[in-house]
Amino acid sequence: PRAFEGIKRCSPILNECLQIRTELYGLDHRKTVWTKTLIARYHHKTGNKEEAEKILRKLLASQERRLGKVGRTVLYVKSSLAITLRKMNKRDEAMGLEREVLEEETRMLKEDDPHLIASKDNFAECLRGLGRYEESLKLHQEVLEQRLRYGHSNTKVVATKRV
Repeated sequence: PRAFEGIKRCSPILNECLQIRTELYGLDHRKTVWTKTLIARYHHKTGNKEEAEKILRKLLASQERRLGKVGRTVLYVKSSLAITLRKMNKRDEAMGLEREVLEEETRMLKEDDPHLIASKDNFAECLRGLGRYEESLKLHQEVLEQRLRYGHSNTKVVATKRV
């Protein structure tokens, strides 16, 4: 409850940030897109997952029209939408989006890139949600090994160990 109150106080700050970034950079700049994604996450965290989904779908469509199906900003929005869908029990669609993100990031990024490792972790969560436990466990173990090998955030290592 206390953390929830803190989240609720974020709304005016996020809206002000969006207004400033839109004025400074324009609607489609990556920093503006990132802020819109944070606003969607705010809706998600405050229980309005449908609004989060609506914002992210609209944002993804506009970014794909502008940039195509690939690019860091598109993949970021796509991953955020997948996480929201997974939490809404729309697991098959989430799995498809996470697979696209993982395939593109595998092609674009180095093995030790934190974005790629996070995408593997997200994909493993989708597998787990679909009851594909052995595949999920194998991928979570790979994520843990990579996080330990490349010295990524200890909190992420601990979270991965819990799975």
